[in-house]
Amino acid sequence: MRVIKLITLAVGISLLFSACVISGAKSGSKKDVLTNRLGYVLPKYNFSIDAAYDPRTAGIIEGYTALTVAVVNKGFGAVTMRPDKDSWKIKDRGGSWHRGILDIQYEAPEQWHRLHPKAKQLMIYPTAIPPGYTQTFQLFFPGQVDLAGFDRIRYHSGDKKKTFTFTRY
Repeated sequence: MRVIKLITLAVGISLLFSACVISGAKSGSKKDVLTNRLGYVLPKYNFSIDAAYDPRTAGIIEGYTALTVAVVNKGFGAVTMRPDKDSWKIKDRGGSWHRGILDIQYEAPEQWHRLHPKAKQLMIYPTAIPPGYTQTFQLFFPGQVDLAGFDRIRYHSGDKKKTFTFTRY
């Protein structure tokens, strides 16, 4: 009889604990942001993000600052990218956040059409990254944004409905 009471108590406590854990953070709150270092793989999602600023290519589209981003897929399934739902932000070394433009061909069509087709292919935002591949593309920021020494990059996946922050240090 005493064993049954202990089992009932243990089950009750575990149900109470699991209810507390499940009710946790609201969807979309800052607690939902997953953070990792640039270049490191997120274990559950099996991808990593890295980025590099090069002043030689930063002004490839006049009036915009470019940042090269690399997404590495270490999983067995494709990483789906959604240009219509994804968003990217970068935090400069001064602490300001800047929203990235994914499809510069729609923001600056005249300048986009002047680029060489191979350059366009290297810059365009991907829709999927196959398993084992690294995909690079360009994010663009309006104006002359100083991205040298940027602190972190934030990616909101429209497909996964999650926000990922990758920090430099």
